[in-house]
Amino acid sequence: MSVNKQIICVLTGPLASFVVAVIACYVAFAYEIDGSIKFIVAAFLISSIVDLLVNLTPRNTPIKLSNGSVTFNYGHQLQKLLHNRQFSKEYLDAAKLFSEQKYDEASTIFLEILPRGFKSEPIFRLAISSFLQIKNYGQAKELIDSIHMIDAFITKGNLQKPTCHR
Repeated sequence: MSVNKQIICVLTGPLASFVVAVIACYVAFAYEIDGSIKFIVAAFLISSIVDLLVNLTPRNTPIKLSNGSVTFNYGHQLQKLLHNRQFSKEYLDAAKLFSEQKYDEASTIFLEILPRGFKSEPIFRLAISSFLQIKNYGQAKELIDSIHMIDAFITKGNLQKPTCHR
């Protein structure tokens, strides 16, 4: 899934209740519905605006889910996607080189991307595979070790685990 589509998916969560509240307000006020219904709908709109602002304000505090995994609020996820957007072209170039079996060139691009903070599961997989294909086992092992360090950091509840979007 492209970064733009992921941004849209993240935004639909907090925007859904706001859009429903706006439509409900329009209907209530355009068709002169009872005053108590207008009050309830207006309260719903105000609540959805507050909810929208709270959800879209980035917070670095992790949210523990019932299954033990950790995630962050919509604002943090959106901020991360916008940060990752700048790497999309480089990632796509490296992935194309990988699919063309130009592993040496692809591995060079992956090595440029990873230190700049674009660390997600698909990049690690392709980078490791690139290095294995060119028989650079030392670099592949370094990347695997860095994944283990990230997993240990996640286990302590400090970071959101990178996910693979297909």
